[in-house]
Amino acid sequence: MATNKDLKEDAQTKSSSEFLHCGYQVNGMDKAQDKWKCIFCSWIIKEPIQLTECGHRGCRGCFESRMGQAPTGKISCPGEDCDYELDRSQTMVDRAFKKELDVLPITCIHKDDQPSCSWQGMLNAYQEHLDTMHTHFICESCKELFSSTQALKIHIESSCPSLFQKCSLAPYCTEEMIRREDFAAHLLTEKHQEATALILIGKYNTPESPPQDQDMERKTVQNELEDQTSEKLSILADKVQTLNDQTVKLSHDYIRFNELYQVANQEVDHFQTVCVERNTTMATFQLKQHTVQKEVEDLKQSLEENQHVSTDGSLTWRVDRVTERMADAQSERQPNTIEKEN
Repeated sequence: MATNKDLKEDAQTKSSSEFLHCGYQVNGMDKAQDKWKCIFCSWIIKEPIQLTECGHRGCRGCFESRMGQAPTGKISCPGEDCDYELDRSQTMVDRAFKKELDVLPITCIHKDDQPSCSWQGMLNAYQEHLDTMHTHFICESCKELFSSTQALKIHIESSCPSLFQKCSLAPYCTEEMIRREDFAAHLLTEKHQEATALILIGKYNTPESPPQDQDMERKTVQNELEDQTSEKLSILADKVQTLNDQTVKLSHDYIRFNELYQVANQEVDHFQTVCVERNTTMATFQLKQHTVQKEVEDLKQSLEENQHVSTDGSLTWRVDRVTERMADAQSERQPNTIEKEN
C-alpha cells in the first residue's frame, strides 16, 4: 500500500505539464521569501488558500488542478516533512494573507527580455500589467503570435499554414486556401480534374509552384495516406481483438455447454435405468397381484362350500323348499313322495 511519502515522491516526479502553475512569475524569484511562494508550484501565490491541517499556503488554482486528478478525492501536502492528506474541506481562503500579498513589491518577469520591461509595482497591479503589455495570443498549430483573439480566430479559420495549403494548380483551380485534411479530397474534385486536363492538353501553362509548396503538397498527400492507413490498421486491430475476444468467449461457452451436455447425458442414462427398474417392478407386482387375486377367489369359494359344515361333530342337514314343507307340516298333509320320485 502506498504511503504518504510514496504519494508525495510520485507527485514530485511528475512533469510540470501535468498540473497547472497558477502563481505569478516575477523577476528575482529565487530571492523571494518562501512564505510568498505556493507550496505546489513554487511561484508567488495567486488567490491564496491555507491548508488547515499543516498551515501551508498555496494558489487556489494549483490546489484545484491537483484535486481534479486525485482518484481518492485527497492529495498529499508536498511540503517537506509534511505527511498530511487533505481534501477540499480542509482548506480555507486566507484573506488576511492576501492583503499582505497585495502590497508585496515585485519586478516584472520580462525585465531581462529583449526588449526589456522595467515595470515595478505591487502584486495587486501585476495582473493588469501582464494583460496590457505582455499578453500574446499564440496559434497552437504554427506558433504565430497575434495581438487579439479576433485576429487569431481569422488566422485559424482561413490561413494558418499548418492547417491550410494552396492548390498547386491555382489560379486555374482555386485561389482559396484548403484545409490539409480536405486536400486529398480536393485533388479528386471535378474542378481540380478539369484544370489538370486543360493543363495537359496545353490550354493552360503549368503554374510554377515554389519547391516548398511542392514539397508541402507531397507531404500532405503522404500524410493523408499515412493517416488513412493508420486509421484502417487501427480499425483492423480493433476488429482482430474483438474477434479474439469472441473466440475466447465461444471457447468458454463450448466448454460450459459440453459439461452441461455430459451432465444431461448422465441424467438421461439414470432416468432410463430408473424406468427399466420401475417397469420390472411393476411387471412383478402385476404377476403377484394376479396370483393373490386367484388365491382370494379360491379361498372365497372354499368358504362358501364350507359355510354349512359343522365343527363340533354333529351332522347338519340341508333342507330345500323350507317354506313348502313348513306349510305341509302345519296342515298335517303328507308329502307326495311318489310325485317327487317321479
